[in-house]
Amino acid sequence: MDRRVKTELQHLDGVGGRWEVPRADYTTWHAGGPATSLIRPHHVAGLQRAVQVLNDHTYPLLVPGRGSNLVGSDAGVGAAAISLKQAFERFQVKLKIQSM
Repeated sequence: MDRRVKTELQHLDGVGGRWEVPRADYTTWHAGGPATSLIRPHHVAGLQRAVQVLNDHTYPLLVPGRGSNLVGSDAGVGAAAISLKQAFERFQVKLKIQSM
């Protein structure tokens, strides 16, 4: 990961991060090599900021969910993994639909 991207992610409010994280620790099958980073947003605004930084630098990202039924190469992946497991354990989406 480019140093600029890492620095920006490290300084985001409401976002925790770790680097070169074994994905096997976060999957039910305990398989998969390291992800470049594991981003843990603490709230929706933190998630938005992290995704914006990654998009601004066209850096690939993946959202593994809870890690079930996920198998990855032991070689790892050159992407930022965004974990929604803890902060987004329960959330509600409200949609407002307007008729035309």
